[in-house]
Amino acid sequence: MGWGLWGAKSGLTGGLGETDLRRIARSGVRPLSDDQGLALFDLARATDAPVVFPLHLDTAALGGGDTENIPPLLRGLARTPVKRATVRTAEEPAGGDDLAARLARLPEAEQDAQLLTLVRGHVAAVLGYDDPRTVGERRAFVEIGFDSLRALQLRNRLNGATGLRLPATLVFDHPTPDALRGYLRTLLLPDAPSARDAEGGAAADAVAPDPGPEPGRGEEAIEQLRSAASLEEVFDFIDDQLGE
Repeated sequence: MGWGLWGAKSGLTGGLGETDLRRIARSGVRPLSDDQGLALFDLARATDAPVVFPLHLDTAALGGGDTENIPPLLRGLARTPVKRATVRTAEEPAGGDDLAARLARLPEAEQDAQLLTLVRGHVAAVLGYDDPRTVGERRAFVEIGFDSLRALQLRNRLNGATGLRLPATLVFDHPTPDALRGYLRTLLLPDAPSARDAEGGAAADAVAPDPGPEPGRGEEAIEQLRSAASLEEVFDFIDDQLGE
């Protein structure tokens, strides 16, 4: 039995916070009450199927909203076709050419501000935050809950928002929202001078994560990921599994 989420806290779900629960809800999975779970258990035992998935599905969530968050196995139940990597935030241009052209007409400081807003908006959407302003611009992605699947979600969202074809290892190569903002700027405005470059550092790599109670924790986690065998191959495999 491939159980869905239960409402009662357990050793598996006790660490889930409100943000996690909202993210799961957006994927179309609702928590099971004890009575619902026990009833589904009885039904599962009565069937001859070798594998069953007792879970509480929200068909309304599957049929609309942010369809990128629907798990691949549930996309066949969605009422509308799922279009991945095309979700855009409000006031966001439809393609990379439009975005680059709009940025080129702005002062450098405003270019950076708009790109950072774009990055933080998509980071917040992936993590289930209500307010993108709560995303720390210099906090390492690995410190705010990013794993390989969330990294791919963010990459896909930014592909759709910018019209670029970004690498699967994007958040590990550029480990903070501000560093990612700088990297996007170099791709969208390759000929524009950068004040940060003039100071001797590449804009995408100049900003280190803010030190927390455990300094260096983000850098250590990134190095551990980099030391894993064929990180790019791992992401390619996940992409294949997600139908990319």
